[in-house]
Order: sequence, then structure tokens, then C-alpha cells
Amino acid sequence: SNTGCGITGDGDSIHQNCSFDHNWIYSNTSLGFSLQYSSALSKDICFDYNHVYSNGTTGCQIASFGGHAIGNTFRNNTTNGIYIKTATRQFTIALNVCYDNQTPKTQSWGMVIDVDTEDLIIVHNDLKGNTNGLNNVSTGVNNIVGPNLY
Repeated sequence: SNTGCGITGDGDSIHQNCSFDHNWIYSNTSLGFSLQYSSALSKDICFDYNHVYSNGTTGCQIASFGGHAIGNTFRNNTTNGIYIKTATRQFTIALNVCYDNQTPKTQSWGMVIDVDTEDLIIVHNDLKGNTNGLNNVSTGVNNIVGPNLY
């Protein structure tokens, strides 16, 4: 499939307190998992203990107001293990493992944090084994990034 699974919110949708856990998401032509929102009504989404690998672009793309991604494994995706998009707020990303064990490596970044993200807690993630570990270009406030392994 194009995207393995995901949740997309728009102005008329309410997505709250959803949990995606213990899934195997792999071999999609685009994203492994996509969490998007365009209203404050889409919030508190949890993505925990999933295995996401060999997808055509990013393993997990996050754009959320509230929630967390904990204990996931992202490997051998084409661009990034985890991509935290602009406008993500109050989200925790912890205890994830992002790596690429192929030759040549295809997962360029273990994690990317985009501009204008706020109130993030990103700690205790293992980002070793990618072409690059962490790309943090956030211009937001109140982000706690680290300690993480690169």
C-alpha cells in the first residue's frame, strides 16, 4: 500500500485518545505510519511498541497536539525513522530505536525535528546506525531534547 496506516484529522473530525500499539508496519511505498492533524480536536494519540521497517519514505511521521511515541523500532526506511512535523505540540518521544543495518544505508536520519514544534520531550532514543542521528531544526520553545544516543 501507499501508507501503512495512519490517522488524519481535518476541521470536521475529532480524533482523541487513540492508541496504535504492537503492530508490524512494513514495505509500504510511502510512509509507514502517518499521524496528521489540522484542528485542535485531534489530540492525545499514542503510538507505542510498533515495528516499522522497509517503507518507501519515513517510518513514522508525526503532526499531533498531545500524545506520545514510546518503545518503537524503526529500521531500514528510505528517508527517516521518525519525522516530527511543524506545529507538533505537547508530544513525548522516548525509548525508541531507529537504525539502518543495510549496505548502503537508506535511512538518512534516525529522527528529524522540524521548525515550529513546541513542548516536546524527546529523550532516551537510540538513533545510532543511521547515516545521521538527529536533525533538530526546531525554532519552537520548551522542547527538551536529550539525552539520546547518536
